[in-house]
Amino acid sequence: MRAMRSGNSYITPLVTKDVVESMLRGLDGGAPSGPELTTRQREVLQLLAEGHTVKDIAGTLKVSPRTVEFHKGQIMEQLNLHTTVELVTYALAQGLTG
Repeated sequence: MRAMRSGNSYITPLVTKDVVESMLRGLDGGAPSGPELTTRQREVLQLLAEGHTVKDIAGTLKVSPRTVEFHKGQIMEQLNLHTTVELVTYALAQGLTG
């Protein structure tokens, strides 16, 4: 709760376990390879995977939070992903975190 209140992301240990196991399995049947992402989409995806909030990302990229949400939605649609956990798993598997 404290992490969420201070604007940070929190993933429960149960979800973390699933994310790590998916990565170790090589995402068998997981996130399909999709079309190339734009530079901006890759930036948004990387920042999301690093645990930044939409508001933080908007400030960093000097865009509105709505624009960040738009990019997130476009990424998820392009990659046929349905949850933020799937999105983060994909980013980690692609080595997009710094």
